[in-house]
Formats: sequence, structure tokens, C-alpha cells
Amino acid sequence: MNKIIPTLIIMLCCLSAGAQNFFIDGTVIDYSTRKGVSGSQITLLKDSSKLRSFTTIKGGKFLFDTLNAGEYLVNIKTSGYNFYSIPVTISNSSFSLDTIFIEDTINLIAGATITIIRSPVTIKGDTTEFNATSFKVNTDATAEDLITKMPGITMEGGKVKSNGEEIKKVTVDGKEFFGDDASIALKNLPAEIIDKIQVYDRSSDQAEFTGFKDGETTKTVNIKTKGGKNNGTFGKFSAGYGTDDRYLLGGNVNFFKNDRRISILGLSNNINQQNFATQDLPGATTSTSGGGRGRNSSGASSSFGNSFSGQSNGINTNNSIGLNYS
Repeated sequence: MNKIIPTLIIMLCCLSAGAQNFFIDGTVIDYSTRKGVSGSQITLLKDSSKLRSFTTIKGGKFLFDTLNAGEYLVNIKTSGYNFYSIPVTISNSSFSLDTIFIEDTINLIAGATITIIRSPVTIKGDTTEFNATSFKVNTDATAEDLITKMPGITMEGGKVKSNGEEIKKVTVDGKEFFGDDASIALKNLPAEIIDKIQVYDRSSDQAEFTGFKDGETTKTVNIKTKGGKNNGTFGKFSAGYGTDDRYLLGGNVNFFKNDRRISILGLSNNINQQNFATQDLPGATTSTSGGGRGRNSSGASSSFGNSFSGQSNGINTNNSIGLNYS
């Protein structure tokens, strides 16, 4: 009996430690100066009750550790800045808010208008939603440039990942864009048309059809466009010419009309560039010589491509074209 009691105590301690191994962290940054903000009062709440508070020091970093799984609210209050409240859900892994940009409050005068700044990150069930305007990018930036500035999203080995899991599908306003080629889809959209980025685990086609979850999910990004931006034409073009008559031409054009999405991609060169190279073009689709790929289903997209190559003095000449329709 004397041996059983200590054993039970050890087991209970281990269980308690195992249940409290998550954390929430982040860095508070001034939107204008891009420097860490010290003196921000960070409050962690659960079920409307205050759990802990933290005051940022130089660099603007904060950390709440040894947390249980559950839903939390992170409030950020800083003298001279707008107030921010960010909901966070911890399920089976810790949550890093990474960079949180805050903006100065404006000294109000009679007749002044107050602009409400939306929280950069919102958690809605199993969907993480990012407010695009909270992340500063260049005017010619792509969706890929924008999304990789968001907390927990990284570019690794040419693949976009969310908290370490590869994003395999991209939709625009709920409609598929470039099928299962997430990287190409993100390179084809300009950041300026994006209102929100939603990251979630999409159920399999069979599960969506039957309504029964089969455990098969795909990490998916849904891009919500700004009002009025789902109608229009946009694209990019690149060209280069060098010695020995070497050249590279490439580009893409996108036609958006309400729920219709048409993207046309092209590449022509004589510098051994085979098919489409995402590092050289703003956007492309992959194909093999004389072949194509496609997928058709209700609400899905189709992508097709062809490449025509020739060779002269060991240098390949390649002309390729690709099409995506959804």
C-alpha cells in the first residue's frame, strides 16, 4: 500500500504536466516604425475571466506558457495605440501569433472620423482568418508574398506551409484555382485584390458529398477578394535578352468575371528553361511535352498545358502555354 500511493502521485503529476504543455506567443510591432513596442499590456482571458497578464519589454515579445487546450482571448492594450483583441484556439499544438502590428490612435478633433482597425487574426471554429490589410507588402506583391508574412505560414523548399503542414489547395471566393497546385495559384494572384486569407482543413470530396467525415482532410487556403475585385483583368509580363541571342519571354493574364476564373500562362525561351519555372515567372502551370492535365467536377477547376521543344547546339528552345478555368 505504501508503494502504491507514491506511484499514484507520480502518475497524477505526469498527467498534469502533459495536459499543460502548450503556449501562445507573439511580438507587438509598431505598424509605422516596424519596431517592437515595449509597455504593451497583454492580457490572456478564458471564458471571459482573466488568467494572466504580461507587459512587453524591449522588442515587444510576450509569452504565455503551460496552457491547456481550449479557447482563449488575447487582449493588447498600449498607451497611444488602438486596442486589439485576438481570439485563439489551442487544440493539439501551441499557437504563435508571430508579428502583431498595432497602429497609433489619432487625436480627435470636432468632426473627425474614427477608423476601426480589424484584428489581424481571427479564429472561427477550425478556420484561421487573416486580415490582409494588417500585413504590409509592396504594391507589386503576389498572394504568396502576402501570405508568407502571416503568423504560422512559411515557405519551405518551394512549398507553402501552415504550422508545418503543406498547403495543397487554393480557392478564390470558395472556387478552386489551379487545382492542387497551391504554389502556382498563389503566384498568380496580386496581393492588392485580397481582403482576407482563410486557412482551414478541407474535408475530402466524398465527405463533403455524403456529409460524413472520413478523417481525410487537405490543408486549404481560401482567398476572399475585396469588393468589386472579383471582376476584372490583371496579369504580369517579363522579358529578357542577352548575349548570343539568348532570350526569355513569359507572363500570365487572368480574367475574373463574378464566379468565373480564367488564367492563361505562356513561356518562350532558348536558355534551356523547360516548361514553366515558378522562380522566373510570376505564375505558371506545369506540363510535359505533348501532354496535359485536368480535373472536372462541379465547382472545380481545370488546368491544361502543352510544351513544344527543339534543340540547337545543345541549347533547348521551349515554347509553352497553360490554361486554368474554373
